[in-house]
Amino acid sequence: MEWLVLSVAISTLILTALLYIMIPKGFFPLQDNGLLQGVIEAPQSSSFASMAEKQQQIAEQILADQAVENVITFVGVDGSNSALNNARLQITLKPLNQRHERIDVIIPRLQQAVNKIPGIKLFLQPMQDLTINSQISRTQYQFTLQATSIEQLSFWLPKLLNALKANQQLTDVSSDWQDKGLIAKVTVDRDTASHLGISMSAIDNALYHEFRTNKKTLYF
Repeated sequence: MEWLVLSVAISTLILTALLYIMIPKGFFPLQDNGLLQGVIEAPQSSSFASMAEKQQQIAEQILADQAVENVITFVGVDGSNSALNNARLQITLKPLNQRHERIDVIIPRLQQAVNKIPGIKLFLQPMQDLTINSQISRTQYQFTLQATSIEQLSFWLPKLLNALKANQQLTDVSSDWQDKGLIAKVTVDRDTASHLGISMSAIDNALYHEFRTNKKTLYF
């Protein structure tokens, strides 16, 4: 009887040690529910037409993966997507009984495949049933950097970003800071436009149309 009790105690100890090693650990363990969300990042001077073309290439590249069932992409500015050079996508994976890899293996493979497209960076993370994020981000962890002026933020953010990228323990380091876009200032001769019967709204619409339809250069 003593040997039986001792055997149960030793088996329990060994099983506990094995479970400690095998069970995922972290603040929230990674959940594989077959859903991924991602952010596509392009150069800040990218136009809407250019982003629409790139998102089509990205969708085709992702759908070619054997573990992917479907992809939904969105390009444009809205409440959750504040910049035109960013696009969002949602990926639905095949059920676990129809794929061999888990989600932690699929994510790096998809990122590597999409990053072959010039000028594109893809950030992916799994959609979890339990989360504490208040907004959609590129990566699993995020924090906010504040400064008393735009100049200070513009000076210190690149230094912090480069220091984080140099850390070997971190991957997919990114920032929402957008200060490299193209800027064009237009001076309108209102008197001449008024004599010609051209309203400011007509000028705004013409410039906006050129910006939407031209992929690289905006002519005034």
